[in-house]
Amino acid sequence: MLQKINAYYKNHRLVCNALFSVAQIVFVGLTYFIIYTLLLHKLGSEKLGIWSLILSTTSVANVATTGLALSLVKYIAMYNADIDHIKINKYIKTGLFIISLLTGVIIIIVYILGKFFLPKVMPLNNVQEAISLLPLSLMSLFLNAIGGVFLSTLEGLHHSAFRSISYIVSSILFTIVAFLLIDQYGLMGIAIAQVIQAIMLILLGVFFLKLLFRKVSLFPIVFDKIIFKEIFGYSASFQFIGVCTILIEPVVKFMISRFGGLSFVGFYEMGSRLVSQIRALIISANQVMVPYISKISASQNSKNDFTYPIILKLVYYLTVCLMVFIILLSPVISVLWIGTYNEVFVKTLIILSAATTINLISTPAYFSSMGLGKLNGILYSHAIFLVLNIILGYFLGINFGGWGVIVSYSLSYLVCSFVTIFYYHKIYNIKILRLFNSNGERRWIILNFLIYIGLSISLITFSNLMPQAFYILMSFVVSFLFIYIAYNKDTSLQKTFIKIRDKV
Repeated sequence: MLQKINAYYKNHRLVCNALFSVAQIVFVGLTYFIIYTLLLHKLGSEKLGIWSLILSTTSVANVATTGLALSLVKYIAMYNADIDHIKINKYIKTGLFIISLLTGVIIIIVYILGKFFLPKVMPLNNVQEAISLLPLSLMSLFLNAIGGVFLSTLEGLHHSAFRSISYIVSSILFTIVAFLLIDQYGLMGIAIAQVIQAIMLILLGVFFLKLLFRKVSLFPIVFDKIIFKEIFGYSASFQFIGVCTILIEPVVKFMISRFGGLSFVGFYEMGSRLVSQIRALIISANQVMVPYISKISASQNSKNDFTYPIILKLVYYLTVCLMVFIILLSPVISVLWIGTYNEVFVKTLIILSAATTINLISTPAYFSSMGLGKLNGILYSHAIFLVLNIILGYFLGINFGGWGVIVSYSLSYLVCSFVTIFYYHKIYNIKILRLFNSNGERRWIILNFLIYIGLSISLITFSNLMPQAFYILMSFVVSFLFIYIAYNKDTSLQKTFIKIRDKV
């Protein structure tokens, strides 16, 4: 049996990596669902808000590893192709040295800054508890950074399925330990569970690396100046993009806490986390399709690149279907997850789903730009996102409270997405209207978008007035009707799916 599994994995490694990537997103999403449910029902929305702020505060320390993981993946994959085991070991050891040192320094800085800023964005009676959580949360982040070196190595060796397995197993362990400790230790129990999860990630990373790369050598840890320059030289642009991305979350949550309160932060966290998991699922599904669509495009014997238009349509249809489903089902999700209709959660879910729709439509241009090394559009979009979010968030937060911050975040998200799309289309002279020009596609897209906006506005206004059965029925009817009509109108997508089906 094991031999058959091993043989299948060797022959279908791409498919296995893709499937486990999707499974990882599903399991991590379930983990968040369970943890947030425990926090909300056992400790209350304010404690959930505190935990959300701690997560966003400590996540700032990730600036140390942003971009470095991508560099490791790139160079390890390159030397793996050359079967240069000595170089691979040097990259692993140098990566461990750099990431451990940088993360350690930044963690100290984040701890000092956290003690300074947390009293300014939350009630004073909650500050001491929040600060007491910082050391354990930062420790788990440090351990995760170390584990990330081993997991990035697995990805560089084209064994990302085992990277996903590591995350799945550690997420399950985290959920179990958190469930066992939350009653006795409260938020501290969740922090302890995080540390145990991080240790498990390191152990699994080392275990799978030893299993799949027999010639791995972890000691002694060395520092190679040439490799250091290569890693940082390649990751400089990614580092800037990652820093902007990392800073956005704490900025938003700090402002929501300052202008809306801890409970507002807690329910916002639940809504945004759900949307982000759906987003990750769509991106993962998109990345699974890319290799097949690329092969189909190459077989067309044409100078034109058919990949981008097909992926763009695929992402658009899948995104709108799922996001309409989430938007229409938001009142029901609130009742099932929170136990009652919660206005903050429902409206956050609707607003962020609408903004995420545009962002997801920009992801084909985003990943294509990343793959081609054309990063200027992405750099501009992230810088604009961060600056615009801070400025709008502050002024709208003063006048409209937490809602002003959420709206400013969503508007900044939209602007960032449009910049990515327009810059990419400008470079390659792509006319967006020409991508949707057959069988009345253009009219259908415009009509669909108007329906989408109408549904979002109607639900924000009247979401608590209808029975739950109505939202359930509407979500299924509208989403599947959309997919049915869209699929029947887009003949190029039909042909692509048929070819993919025949190749799988």
